[in-house]
Amino acid sequence: MSNSKWVIRRRYICCIMLVLALLALVACQKEAAESTPDTAVVEETIAEGGNLVGSWQMKFGGTDLLSKSGLVLAADGTFTYLGQRGETLDSGKYTIDGDQLSLDGTPCTSSGGVKVSPCVGVYTISVTQSDTTTIMTLQLVEDPSLNRSLAFGGQDFVLVQ
Repeated sequence: MSNSKWVIRRRYICCIMLVLALLALVACQKEAAESTPDTAVVEETIAEGGNLVGSWQMKFGGTDLLSKSGLVLAADGTFTYLGQRGETLDSGKYTIDGDQLSLDGTPCTSSGGVKVSPCVGVYTISVTQSDTTTIMTLQLVEDPSLNRSLAFGGQDFVLVQ
């Protein structure tokens, strides 16, 4: 067999193997999508009886991995914002009015570098639930705290206790 025919056959075989690999990948993804349980996701707000008391850990953007950073909402109306090492970054009182969460924390630093007190941040809450997971999403309405607004705005939190 001549050398040029062998090169053409190798290319042909490689192309066929690539097409088969792509077809297998598509089939696996379709099977995975079909086997994913169709969770009954329920949007609720606190006004409709949801309960946000507990420890919430932040999700790393776009993944199911949890950060050590989080937000603890206690039954007595206090909150604690925890950093990556478990340290308290902010604490104070929280209130809920309809689907709005207000955090009244320690004096904070604004984006302009000015100390602000009182430091009340307001976020819209949405909660989604499946059989195994409760996720709270906070959307920034306003918050003079640069640290909180950057960390919490648009952030998903998973209820861990």
